[in-house]
Amino acid sequence: MWLKIISFIGLVLEVFYQLLQSVSEAKQRDEGKLEQNAANEKTIEGEVDEANNIRSSAGQLDNDLLLKPEQRQQKCDTGGVPGVSADLRGITTGSAGAQQTGSGGADKGAQPYMGRQLSPFTFDIPKRKVDKVFIHCSASDRPEDDNVATINAWHIARGWEEIGYNYYIDKQGRVWAGRDVEKIPAAQHGYNTGSIAVCCGGLSAFTVAEFYSLKAMCGVINKAYGGKVSFHGHCEVNAGKTCPNFDYRSVLGLDAAGNLAQK
Repeated sequence: MWLKIISFIGLVLEVFYQLLQSVSEAKQRDEGKLEQNAANEKTIEGEVDEANNIRSSAGQLDNDLLLKPEQRQQKCDTGGVPGVSADLRGITTGSAGAQQTGSGGADKGAQPYMGRQLSPFTFDIPKRKVDKVFIHCSASDRPEDDNVATINAWHIARGWEEIGYNYYIDKQGRVWAGRDVEKIPAAQHGYNTGSIAVCCGGLSAFTVAEFYSLKAMCGVINKAYGGKVSFHGHCEVNAGKTCPNFDYRSVLGLDAAGNLAQK
């Protein structure tokens, strides 16, 4: 009799233990799901914040172009533009005919022009006719590809004379010389004549620093031409292209015709 009672109690305790273990495992699974959902929400919030930062910065850059270079640098250093860490002291809003230290056709010195960091960046109108500026991307997010030398090698391997872009902006927002701006670029098939080609490093991951420099640089070029140049993405002229793979219209503040608002 007592053996049956003890056996029954042992069975009840075993069932009760298994039930508690099942409840504990279910609770752990639920907590894991909650943590994963929280992590996913945090990731989404971060992506939304970054997108908002880019949109906010794009609208704010127009006013920043009016600042002196040292003021722009101070603003970057103190977080005035979210995410910007590049040295922007070299971007100036000089007009056509200003002293040239980085664009093609002048004062190149002993150092080869291609691959030079253009700091300060000023722009002289080239002798050839230009009425369009095309924006491209390098189609690579690999850090080792984020430089002029690599892209130059790619283009030479295609049988071209040299890099096809006139200017290259890396992920730190630094502007580099590509093909001499006096030369016609090799960048957008059928639309190279009369153009300047600018490439931003990246495929799907771009930086606010790049957008800041692109905006400032295009503002310099636009001012040099008195607003008589338009700005376009590679995707506008060559079918099947998504390049430059970011919303360049919003970044630059373009109208439907590709015109940049003058300040």
